[in-house]
Amino acid sequence: MLRQVYEKSSTRFATSPGKPVVNHFRAYAISLALIFLLGGIATWYTSTQTVEAASASLDRINVAAAANGGTVSASSEGSLDDYPAKSVIDGDRTGLNWGAGGGWADATSSVFPDWIAVDFEEAATIDEIDVVTLQDAWWNPSEPTESLVFYNNGITSFDVQYWDGHGWANVPGGSVTGNNKVWRKFTFSPITTDRIRVLVKAAKAKNSIIVELEAYGVPPIPDPSPTPTPTPSPAPGGVEAALAAREIYFDSNDNVGFGTTLPIFNDDGTTGAFVGKWVAIDGKLPGAAAYLGLGGTVPAPGDRVGVLNFYNMAMGGVDHRTAAIYSFNGSRLGAGNLEFYTAPDFIGPVRRMQIAPSGEIGINHAAGPGTMLEIMSKTADANSKGLVVLDSSDRSVLTVRSDGQISADRPGQGIVLKSPNGLVCAKLSIDNSGSLVVSPIPCP
Repeated sequence: MLRQVYEKSSTRFATSPGKPVVNHFRAYAISLALIFLLGGIATWYTSTQTVEAASASLDRINVAAAANGGTVSASSEGSLDDYPAKSVIDGDRTGLNWGAGGGWADATSSVFPDWIAVDFEEAATIDEIDVVTLQDAWWNPSEPTESLVFYNNGITSFDVQYWDGHGWANVPGGSVTGNNKVWRKFTFSPITTDRIRVLVKAAKAKNSIIVELEAYGVPPIPDPSPTPTPTPSPAPGGVEAALAAREIYFDSNDNVGFGTTLPIFNDDGTTGAFVGKWVAIDGKLPGAAAYLGLGGTVPAPGDRVGVLNFYNMAMGGVDHRTAAIYSFNGSRLGAGNLEFYTAPDFIGPVRRMQIAPSGEIGINHAAGPGTMLEIMSKTADANSKGLVVLDSSDRSVLTVRSDGQISADRPGQGIVLKSPNGLVCAKLSIDNSGSLVVSPIPCP
């Protein structure tokens, strides 16, 4: 091709006798111009095809739909057959067959908040979320419009949220109160996330009801011809990058995060101050995480030196912790307490057991000096039990009630007493008439 262009140009502009040789240069120049022109046309044509292909792949889709790989989870489900969570991503906004798979309702009647979440097949850039609740004429539903209102069953107060990599955050304009619309559309500047959630705080009915949950955006465009990237061998300056490829991260203070870029979580505003290094582990489930603080230089006795917190970011409430284990300095440096906590009703961890430096144990109470086991019962009435001893068949043999009474729970049991010299033993029990019986027995 190049040779043909050159020969034709050279023939057309060949010098004749008496003409200056500069015409050869013109021939070369025109040949090159033709080559660049043809190459430009080819490049333009190829680029238009690429743009058209890219434009087709950039079409917005409902990335939450089950047909596009979405999966759903919820705080609870009324019934897997009647009110399943999976029904909110089936593409039906009408709630057809309500009560038989037409929409989701939670299982905790009159108890709020409730939540339902959708995980995308992969992270996507979204700019719209649609929430559809139940219309009044659910037995003969129609395709909802944004002006359709309800009076009986819909959700009235809720937050529309997305996962920002560390916790749930409301989308702009996503906190709603006093709602009476069957279909609410939320549009916002593009957000990249891999999951969304609706946190329902109140409803007309006793349950949270959602018929459909949609998220529109653009999924990542795969490279049509990706270049294989070789795995680099660890080298000076490349170790952190190699670890990051496995989702292991370090912050500026050398705290380490597994699956999270934020290793430190100060749950109460003081935890981080007394802990030398943190290790954070993200369970890669909705809201699941654990944070472990490793002790460093501690300024004073009584300060916290080690922490293991367990979190469920999805459960809401004033504190996301579900349980915790703490280590404290004792009353003097060099000694320490170990404490175990659980969290009732979203109010944060409550201490359940403390082990003192010298081995004393307190359950629902601080460990008492000189008392190896100290137990505080929940109430002081006769029906509450502070301690129950069971046999190998899970039967009660000894009970210490909260009002101080001690009972031997098996028929014929009693109290064994030993003489001062340790050679004579007797069991104190009662007969069927209630009379005391003293029976000599071999000493144990």
